[in-house]
Parts: sequence; C-alpha cells; structure tokens
Amino acid sequence: MKKVVVGLGRRERRDDGVGVVAVEEIKRTCPGVEAYSVGDDLTKLIELVQEAEHVIIIDASRRGVEPGAIHRYSIKDLGSHPSLSSHGLSLREVLEMAEALGMLKASVVIYAVEGRDFGYGEGLSGEVREALDTLLEEIRRELGC
Repeated sequence: MKKVVVGLGRRERRDDGVGVVAVEEIKRTCPGVEAYSVGDDLTKLIELVQEAEHVIIIDASRRGVEPGAIHRYSIKDLGSHPSLSSHGLSLREVLEMAEALGMLKASVVIYAVEGRDFGYGEGLSGEVREALDTLLEEIRRELGC
C-alpha cells in the first residue's frame, strides 16, 4: 500500500509552514512513507497522489478558532469548508480536478492546524509548535509507523 504525506504552505510565513515542518518529521520517522512539501502550488498534488492508496495532506488553517486546534477532514468535508487553504486554487478544486482526470483513487485525509501568526519570518508560534507533537502522533498512528 503506497502511503503519501503532503505538506502545504511556506516555512517563511511562520505558522503557514506547519505542513512543511510536519513532513520533515514524517520523513525522518516513518520509513516507507513518501513525504513531500509542495509549498503553495497545489497542482503538484495531482502528480504526487496518482499511484497512492492513502494520502494525508497537512496544512495550516485560519478558521477563527483557537490557535493550535487540529482539524481532520475528508474530501467530502471540503465542500462545507471551501476556504481551508489560502493558496491559489483551493484544495477542494485541485482534488476534484485529480478525480476528474482519473488520477486520484486514494483515500484522502486532510489535517489542518489553526495558526496564529502568518506574517513573514520563520518559526512556528508557540500554540502551533505545541500542537505539532499531537498532530504527528495522530498521523503516525494513521500511517502505522
């Protein structure tokens, strides 16, 4: 079973980099799992998910809830939360495109961590840094590593 983890966001925009930081840790601790960072070019997802059987996507969110809160979504949930991503195309649009092209056959789970600081600079806010361990534990359990 091919498992793929994809981190979205940009490290130089503080909490927006949580997906990148999480992917680096997954690469280090989960052998056999393919893990990638795609920045804010969500169209790269289409290529990465083609032969996967299970995909986990990690991103920061700005839903107006407490910073550090972890949300878990399925593709179906994206219909009710179309603005999960601040990137050019929405995550929902990209995944729908991949499905329409017959390139997405995997089960997909999206983890979003509520950010506090999206300004320029590196380093996660305290709330997001604290949530990272819980996020990684949940993802490792789901991946079986």
